[in-house]
Amino acid sequence: MNTQKGAAVLFLSIVMTAVILAIGIGLSTLLIGNIRFLRGIDDSVVALNVADTGIEAILYEERLGGVSAIDDCDGTGPQPGFCSGTLTLSDGTTASYSVIVETGGGCTTYCAESTGEYQGTTRRAEIER
Repeated sequence: MNTQKGAAVLFLSIVMTAVILAIGIGLSTLLIGNIRFLRGIDDSVVALNVADTGIEAILYEERLGGVSAIDDCDGTGPQPGFCSGTLTLSDGTTASYSVIVETGGGCTTYCAESTGEYQGTTRRAEIER
């Protein structure tokens, strides 16, 4: 009789240990996935800010020289320096942007699309003027 009770307790403890281990592995998998996702958000925010820097560069050049000053940022031929750029961040990493300006079409004056890239993450910002 004691042998049967001992075997039942042993079996029950093995089952409980397996269940607890499965729950622990499941939670670890979820946490690791969330940590990777959160790291990606940091890179995404930097890439979007860099894309915004490209938009700001176009707006600045338009303010200095008018719309004709930014016409060459159409993605063909030689591009002025403000159509793309590389930024060195405070931690030593680099991020880059490139801007394409389209005049005419569905745009009132012009449309600009800036693409920012940081550590493999790409984000875009657009304006219509």
